[in-house]
Amino acid sequence: MEEIKVLVTGAFGHLGTHTLQALFENPRAEITAFDIKSKTSKKIAKKLRKKGEFEVIWGDIRDKDSVFKVVDGQNCIIHLAALLLPTTEDNPTLGREVNVNGLINVIEAAERQDPMPRLVFTSSIATMGPSSPDLPPRKVKDPQIPLNEYGKTKIEGEKLLRASNLPWVILRVGMASPFKVTEYMMNNLFEIPLDQKVEILHAKDAGSALSNAIDADVVKKTLFLGGGESCRLTQREFLTKQFQSVNIIMPPESAFRVPKSPDEWFYTHWMDTEESEYLLNYQNHSFDDYVKDYIEFIGFKRHIIKLVKNKVLESMLKSSTYYKKP
Repeated sequence: MEEIKVLVTGAFGHLGTHTLQALFENPRAEITAFDIKSKTSKKIAKKLRKKGEFEVIWGDIRDKDSVFKVVDGQNCIIHLAALLLPTTEDNPTLGREVNVNGLINVIEAAERQDPMPRLVFTSSIATMGPSSPDLPPRKVKDPQIPLNEYGKTKIEGEKLLRASNLPWVILRVGMASPFKVTEYMMNNLFEIPLDQKVEILHAKDAGSALSNAIDADVVKKTLFLGGGESCRLTQREFLTKQFQSVNIIMPPESAFRVPKSPDEWFYTHWMDTEESEYLLNYQNHSFDDYVKDYIEFIGFKRHIIKLVKNKVLESMLKSSTYYKKP
């Protein structure tokens, strides 16, 4: 059985950790993890070492010398190193340095090799632009109309790959948010209309897809990654079920944005994932599974939340620019 030397950049981020754990199940994968050294990344690496074997090389994707060294000898690169929202909007120059220039470093390093390694790149549904509910599930061939700097960097990344000589794979990841609620998520809670269509992607399924992409028949393909029909909801259904599961009161509808034109909808939507599921065989979790794992993540805190649920609701409503107190 021939080994596949796999490099995962941004290995200790949200998708990276799930990708590593999926790769642990592949006996052919010889794994190298590349990420910036920090207290958090060191802690994650230590925890993952209890689950599988991999080499860690610390470095910055913006440093060409470091990238050239770590790419040398690899058969496949799963490129996850990227800055996300809101960092890309708050500091677009840094966003480009990491998301675009960092990718350029990886491409240049990979093209120097013979044979050239496969490069699996994560793009995003954020590149597709506003998606009103009356649209059919998004297809890869649909026009890309990014709403933000993050989406723009991902589109540029896709173009760089298609112009390269590499055996590339582009995976546009859907809504695979972490369970941990961030300040950015809270600040934008009410910006997604309740009728917005969303397709949840369990992070474990995203990791499986990325892991399977190292040797699946997907070279030169652009694919959507989404949870499938069992994970298709409206934002109203998603929030209602998620909040109920941990004893949070659903905010009134008047607190949420109501689009007045097609370009005011959010960029999430249902996706055509028939081809990606056929080729990558990754849709193993339903939305019910997602909720079950979310409850497990919250743990005993859900009982505390029940005691202060009115205060939690009051705190959430403070971030809504649409809500008017009766």
